[in-house]
Amino acid sequence: LSYTYRIYEIIRQSMAGGKVSNKRKTGRSEPEYLLVAGMAAVIFRFFRWLIGRFLRRSKTVTGKSTAFLEELAILGKHWPRVEQQLQSDTTRSLAISEADKILDQALRLYGVSGDSTGERLQSARNLFSKDVYERIWSAHKLRNTVAHEVGAKVSAQEAKTAIAGFRLGLYQLKVLQ
Repeated sequence: LSYTYRIYEIIRQSMAGGKVSNKRKTGRSEPEYLLVAGMAAVIFRFFRWLIGRFLRRSKTVTGKSTAFLEELAILGKHWPRVEQQLQSDTTRSLAISEADKILDQALRLYGVSGDSTGERLQSARNLFSKDVYERIWSAHKLRNTVAHEVGAKVSAQEAKTAIAGFRLGLYQLKVLQ
């Protein structure tokens, strides 16, 4: 605090046009204490803001608003339908598409940039462990195959593997508990 006061004193004397002395002032008035306390509060708030910025970049959702957490929970409520669609041969492809959409919406909630799900996945690489990211990417590629190729068939094992990849990603994003 005395160092902060000394900086204040140098600035005050130089702005007043007076000569800056190296002597420390021993008697301080109340307004000077308030100014020093104010400067300390500004410095404290700056560091608190700076630390908060780094914490928001972490992989967890701690400190997020309740609205954000509620939206994640709403997304999670769609998952049982994906699991149900996976059981039938006729809706297996639909389950993969739905899981991809849920993951895409979660990435949007996290504020991940990109124009498509693939671009958002590439931007969100740091949100997932390497193994989980690779499994999600593989599942997304399968979804693209199903969506864009005429007559594409998906085996039960391929579908289960893809859904497992999406599930792991959604666990890491805290959409599924």
